[in-house]
Amino acid sequence: MTVDTATQVRRRRNKAIFAGALGNGVEWFENTAYASLAVIIAANFFDQTNATTALPAISVPAGYDRDGLPLGAHLMGAPFGEAALIRVASRLEAELRWDLEHPGLYVGEPR
Repeated sequence: MTVDTATQVRRRRNKAIFAGALGNGVEWFENTAYASLAVIIAANFFDQTNATTALPAISVPAGYDRDGLPLGAHLMGAPFGEAALIRVASRLEAELRWDLEHPGLYVGEPR
């Protein structure tokens, strides 16, 4: 390993440590700031070769919990699998029949 290569490895390691520490520090103290800076930090400090996005997804109403709060199901499909995902979501919605239930309405203190 040459000095240049060792220096480059050390710089990359230090850069990654700094980015991780910066991200953790920002997240710890202010989630809103972290959400704003996460994209910038990721683009400047981490490898961009991992494509984890571009998958079709859909949220489906799934009924209500015992306190009357709405529940949902989030489904993700294979790349370019929108048609299959919509079929599954439609079937799930038909099976759950959430539209037949309605949360209780009340005035005053919660139950």
